[in-house]
Amino acid sequence: MQALQAHATLIPAASLGPRLPLRATAVRGIHGRSAASVRPARQITTVPCQLRRVRAQAIPSEIAQLAGEGGFIAGVASVMFGITLLGLAVGFVILRFEALTEEGKI
Repeated sequence: MQALQAHATLIPAASLGPRLPLRATAVRGIHGRSAASVRPARQITTVPCQLRRVRAQAIPSEIAQLAGEGGFIAGVASVMFGITLLGLAVGFVILRFEALTEEGKI
């Protein structure tokens, strides 16, 4: 098992104890109108906490199932590519039809 490491992590202000006093600050809003924003008087402090790394343990059959999905993904990707090309072709045909109708040939 790997050793526990200490990291600095942001802890919500509610868990740090008593509430911080708030102060209002004037801020320019939309179209130069003033708006009030409320910010904490002090910044949130960082508190060290211990994090543990988790190591995934996969069964070989699960890995084989995931590797077998490559064919399915390639098939779906090729179908989507074909649909995109078909849509582009239809779009260009519509544009050509519009150009011919504007010229009065149809």
